[in-house]
Amino acid sequence: LYNNTTKVINLNNFKFSDGAAVSILTNAVIFPNGYLILCPSTNTSDYAAYGNTIGLSNFPSLNNTGDYLTLKDASGNLIHEVNYSDTWYADDVKKAGGWTLELIDPENPCGESNNWKASNNAAGGTPGKINSVKGTNSDISSPKIVSAFALNTLSVMLYFDETMDSLSAKFAAYSVNNGINVFGIIVIDKKTVQVNLANALQTKTMYTITASGMSDCIGNTTSFTSAEFALTEQGI
Repeated sequence: LYNNTTKVINLNNFKFSDGAAVSILTNAVIFPNGYLILCPSTNTSDYAAYGNTIGLSNFPSLNNTGDYLTLKDASGNLIHEVNYSDTWYADDVKKAGGWTLELIDPENPCGESNNWKASNNAAGGTPGKINSVKGTNSDISSPKIVSAFALNTLSVMLYFDETMDSLSAKFAAYSVNNGINVFGIIVIDKKTVQVNLANALQTKTMYTITASGMSDCIGNTTSFTSAEFALTEQGI
């Protein structure tokens, strides 16, 4: 973990999880621009040689091919998450084992695959210190609709190209042409939104759905994004 603030952060009773196992942090503090290594309690002495280390019981089993990791505060608020994949290595040799994935730009925490890569350090990783791949990789793009799909006559699923702030996605503005009114919004996940409609879609008609006002996790806000879709015969 890296503290990119100017404050000392107390992580007591924070929870680190992969969805199956949950570890609770105790006596955990990160100083400004400092690092904290989390590891299984049985490996604490091994990692302590690299810096500030907390050994955790019930440490999540980190899958090589990918896993969804979360860090939550004592009240259950999500502080950070990453849903990594071994495809992020972009290097078949390092993907095979012995190398860690490293974050490129800590100021772009939700950059996903384009902000992670295999470590360049000869040791295979950089626990407790600056990542070997660290660099500037700013996110200046707002969320955009990748595709739209009519689930049935009264609902459309939207797929976005990046992680969004869930509240902004829920309360953003959505509209559909050809006399179709929006009835309600369901945020399926941080890249997927279901738009429920007040009027039934018709077959043999091309529709355009438009969205605005949703933000990604660092605040880039969409002014306008749209996609075309149609109701298939099977969609009825």
